[in-house]
Amino acid sequence: MKRKLILILLALALGAGLPAHAQEPVKAELDKPFALGVEEKARVEPDGFEVTLRSASDDSGCDDPTDCTGYLFNGTLLLRLGDQKQLAQLMVSFEPGSPYSMKFAGYQVEMTSIRRVKKGGPLMATFRVVKAPEEEKEKEEP
Repeated sequence: MKRKLILILLALALGAGLPAHAQEPVKAELDKPFALGVEEKARVEPDGFEVTLRSASDDSGCDDPTDCTGYLFNGTLLLRLGDQKQLAQLMVSFEPGSPYSMKFAGYQVEMTSIRRVKKGGPLMATFRVVKAPEEEKEKEEP
């Protein structure tokens, strides 16, 4: 019994000194949907744009569990491209077919849905990243 306890304590002590293994980012492509759970990160190629779903409140998701005609999201997104980053605390609502959208570093990030895959399961948010349309330049008067 003492020997098992010593082995367990030794294993815990050795494990405490090891660096934590970071979860590999979800691989994603421009203009294609991808899903993230809380604390997951996606790396959108070819430019390496990153989207991290840092947090989502338990009341995020469909506004009515029996008829999902709207989504609620209360949480935090981290967007990153190279040295640029933006941490956004959001409280938004949107409808299927009309995603929530935000621009950052020449890209447009769209949240198209947020829901639980199964009752009591984790929240999954679906995103799509596209190049942001260029702003129309104001026409100069002659």
